[in-house]
Amino acid sequence: MHSLVGYAQQKVTTSYHYHDNLEKLDVYTGLDKFNIVLNGKVKSMTQISYSPDIRCDTLPVTFVDTEYISGEEPHIGGAVLVYQCRCDSTIYQFDDNLSLQTVKKIDFKVSFGGSYLSERDEIVYVFKNGYLTSGRATKNGKIEYETNYKYDSNNNLIQIWRASNVKVYKPLKRDPLLKKITYKQMITKEYLEYDNNNHLVRKADYRYKFYKGFFKTKRKEFLFKKKREPICKKNLHSSEEFEYDTKGHLISKTWNNNERKEIYINDSIGNKIEEGYCANYKGKKCQYIPTQRYLYDENNRFIKSTISYIKGTGYYHNKYDNNGLIIETIGFGIQNKKDTVDRYHFIYEYNEHGQKTREEALIGFLYRAKGIYKVITTTYDEHQNMTQQEFYNSDNQIAMVFRYVYTYDQYGNWIKKEEYEGKNEDKLEKIKIIERKFEYYE
Repeated sequence: MHSLVGYAQQKVTTSYHYHDNLEKLDVYTGLDKFNIVLNGKVKSMTQISYSPDIRCDTLPVTFVDTEYISGEEPHIGGAVLVYQCRCDSTIYQFDDNLSLQTVKKIDFKVSFGGSYLSERDEIVYVFKNGYLTSGRATKNGKIEYETNYKYDSNNNLIQIWRASNVKVYKPLKRDPLLKKITYKQMITKEYLEYDNNNHLVRKADYRYKFYKGFFKTKRKEFLFKKKREPICKKNLHSSEEFEYDTKGHLISKTWNNNERKEIYINDSIGNKIEEGYCANYKGKKCQYIPTQRYLYDENNRFIKSTISYIKGTGYYHNKYDNNGLIIETIGFGIQNKKDTVDRYHFIYEYNEHGQKTREEALIGFLYRAKGIYKVITTTYDEHQNMTQQEFYNSDNQIAMVFRYVYTYDQYGNWIKKEEYEGKNEDKLEKIKIIERKFEYYE
């Protein structure tokens, strides 16, 4: 089954899970992939984040309906704004069955420079029976793109329809260095087909090319004029076909009508043990070249992968503890089939809840957004939320510290989170505040 699902557990927690079984679906939606678990029967949650330097002093529900007092466009200087700050907010709404109904993400920015310059980006996602059905993105009230999703009776995603405005820059005749910004509409449709066992067998992505530059405000006019004359041409942009064995295991994937083909070999229980591709494939003969092999332990846990490169081979190996958690990863590279080079050797430690508390690079480094490190330690509170991370360099000195301070409500959900950052404990500075407001079903 391939679908985008938002659901809630009905016992003691409310959870929303973005389920992505198809490649690039997150590109189509813009919806972040995450898993959130909330205590109690949550009806709605409003989350707002901001910098402590330019803070929003209130957390009103009406924030989503903020209006500009001036009748001018929001991007025009001189408009009087209700809020004069920068903050991001996300609003989640659940029905009485604790299934997700809507998610609204808002990014509101105001610049100060004599006159106000503001931007308001908004994305709204709508769910039905827990399945994502549509998404719309706007900037300052103007639609940037809209996406709709269609499912079959088995809840398989069978169609993705998207209309978007693409910026086109055209040089002005009076001055080629100056460019006029115009918008050209682009419509894409992706069709997905399944076999009787609900296995995805084909994906086809179409682009609709318009003969005339226009953008209609009514959805029914996107593809047809009043007399229903076609005004765009349907072109196949890309396609993928999938083949399975009698047990339902994927054994091949073909792109763009035999332009490229990958082969997958599985063991008797469905573990992928090898994959490769067809060299010079034209849909007739396949010169199979293996690129990666996989090895599993007696518990069907992946423990080793061997990768073939043009000039050599590489592999990595995992070790597990009694709880099935990875405690060691070793990777090697063999260049020119002669010299063996150590790539990395990592070890991991966990607490009683299975949360990672320590990462150490015995060989190589741990790469993170703020730099490269040898050791990373993490601590958690009694609610299993991360409270601090410490990053150590190759000299075993602290190079970076992140700290998180929470305030909880009576249900155990945090309602305020303060984030600190610094090169050590003495240089911690508050960089971000996140507040959450809950409404519960009684």
